Amino acid sequence: MNVGGGHTALRDSFHLALQRVDPAKARYEPIDWDSADTFVNHIYSTIVYRVPRLQGILFDLSERDWAAQAVAITGFSLLREGRRVLSETNPDAVVCTHFLLAMMLAKARHQLKIRCPVLSAIPDYGIPPRTFYPSRPELRADYLVVMDERARAHCVDRGLPAKRVHLSGFLTREPFRLLSESAAPGELRSLLARQDRLQKLALSHPQVGRIDLSRPTLLFLGGSAWVRKTAPLLRKIASRRDLELKMNLLVVCGKDRAFFRELSDGIGRRPDFTVLQFISPSAMSQLMGLADYPVLGSLAPATLQELLETGCGPLLLFSFIPGTEKAHVEYIERNSLGIYQPDADQMLGVLTEICEPRAGSSSILRLREGFQAQARKVRRANVERALAFSEFLDQVLAGDPPSPAGKG
Repeated sequence: MNVGGGHTALRDSFHLALQRVDPAKARYEPIDWDSADTFVNHIYSTIVYRVPRLQGILFDLSERDWAAQAVAITGFSLLREGRRVLSETNPDAVVCTHFLLAMMLAKARHQLKIRCPVLSAIPDYGIPPRTFYPSRPELRADYLVVMDERARAHCVDRGLPAKRVHLSGFLTREPFRLLSESAAPGELRSLLARQDRLQKLALSHPQVGRIDLSRPTLLFLGGSAWVRKTAPLLRKIASRRDLELKMNLLVVCGKDRAFFRELSDGIGRRPDFTVLQFISPSAMSQLMGLADYPVLGSLAPATLQELLETGCGPLLLFSFIPGTEKAHVEYIERNSLGIYQPDADQMLGVLTEICEPRAGSSSILRLREGFQAQARKVRRANVERALAFSEFLDQVLAGDPPSPAGKG
């Protein structure tokens, strides 16, 4: 479903995991299916981009028992598509990376009276609300796949059978993996390696050629629309004459053309600012590989793992999407991966502190000095859990199939 890149990224991660253990497709034959529904995406875009506070309210309401049925009413088009795709493909199992799609496919299975396990995979960290595992059997997936240890523990404590809640992880896209494997951990972010990436990237994006790697490089990200949430911070930096030419400020606007034009016609003309539009995964991996610190207008799980894969950090989170991303603040702080500071003045203080190589508070120093080792630790755990998905899938396929009434 076209409701955010994290859902697609998790689907692609599952594909990679199965491909690594079964490259010849002797055991698994994955079939991609993307819903053509536009109604859900329209509602999502309207709420998240225009009234994000409502997104947080709706997420909190999804903890109520009645919420699943209310949400299911909006999925009539998905239900029709689900009935068709199940009839046409006759799958042995269905893995969904969006809870509404999982609900509709479970309901379609119930209506068609077929025996096919449905797995609902949740890309976000934190505790999933009750709507993600509805009490009504005809709307409920048979298994949950979560990305956070605490999420799994909570689901089991709530009464879900442990064998039906699987802890998984993310495999990053190939450009990010290849970059992380291109050098030993101690050499991955050496000045020589970063200069080489900068030269290669400048061939396709000449504007990055003016980046001076003798200065700290800050990479501003936020997906297709939320990087503009960092605008107050960018303006604060631009207003400080004492910071001019002290940092490289690299802003990736994604598909937000209006924000790209706004920056390009204003502060983006300064020699220490570089403004880009949507770029390829290969180019993004190079940017992460040469930047020192990411400043984030939102933090999707896939982006988090790609930053860790390339060793870009600590993560400096300035804002997040209410609801689904609220738990990501606690996740990065609990794992000593970064900090959250929504105040522009205070975040500017953090930036100036973290960019000073031989100064900073004790907490900033610990965060900066320990990030690389912690990032590798989190990535190792994610890769190990992601590759274990095939074993879990084998258990699902070998187990008792759900009943046609959806009570399994």
